[in-house]
Amino acid sequence: MIQRLFPAAQRHIGGSHYGADWKGRWLRERRVAHEEILRLYLERVVGEGLQAFTDAERAWGVMAEREAFDAYLRSLDPDRLEGVIASLETYEDEFTPEQVVSGTVVLLNLLPDLPERPQGMFDFGSRLVVSRVTYRLLRSLDTQVEVEAAVRAILPEVQSLSSKQEVISDIGYREGAGHKLVSEEAAAELERAWRSDVREAVVEDLVHESDLLRVLLVAKRDADAAEPPLELVDTPELTLAVLQAARTEVRSQMAGNRAVRRSSRLAWDALIELYGDEG
Repeated sequence: MIQRLFPAAQRHIGGSHYGADWKGRWLRERRVAHEEILRLYLERVVGEGLQAFTDAERAWGVMAEREAFDAYLRSLDPDRLEGVIASLETYEDEFTPEQVVSGTVVLLNLLPDLPERPQGMFDFGSRLVVSRVTYRLLRSLDTQVEVEAAVRAILPEVQSLSSKQEVISDIGYREGAGHKLVSEEAAAELERAWRSDVREAVVEDLVHESDLLRVLLVAKRDADAAEPPLELVDTPELTLAVLQAARTEVRSQMAGNRAVRRSSRLAWDALIELYGDEG
């Protein structure tokens, strides 16, 4: 019974070990080896995880059709959308080349519209939830040439500078973030073009960026000597947007206590780096 129904438990009786990557397969195959399917079998209740996967299954089925994929995701309850997008990771070994461009464009354009919600200690947050899926979509392509071609098709269709920077960072060579999915030359060229877009952006567009402080800091830090300096327009609207983007939430939890403490922080050092001085 253990071998046939609950293979992950074989390690307790001297059998095979199954990693976490098997869970997606068991969920797709509706096997009781996955806890959500077992819960459905025992309790006759569709849990949040299974409901999110069921919606993700439908979304995956139309991912190659950009308009249909976008319409379906936006038809879902916004409070459940993040869980549905996270469940798309279950299909990472079944992504097809036809899904890469349309899927990535839709998810990146959806990112700024995802509602903010309280995060637990170990929750990813919406930006990381989306980027984990878009990275896996791009990684499903076989060669650096194919990835570069896909990214060049994706970027003109993405509306947000923050979202564009997310995909450029994922495929590039930035330490701790890049996965080297394209050549170094292509990554450097895409980064330069993005920084140029940031410098040319008007205040009316910048104030709507979901991660404005990071966008401006990256554009300033990574600029080479041949590029014009990043100049911030001195307007109340832009200053307010930067200050709001600099406000973060710090979460802490004491051992043995379920309560998560939340407190606000202002990224003061980053603000001084961006503006040059406290004045």
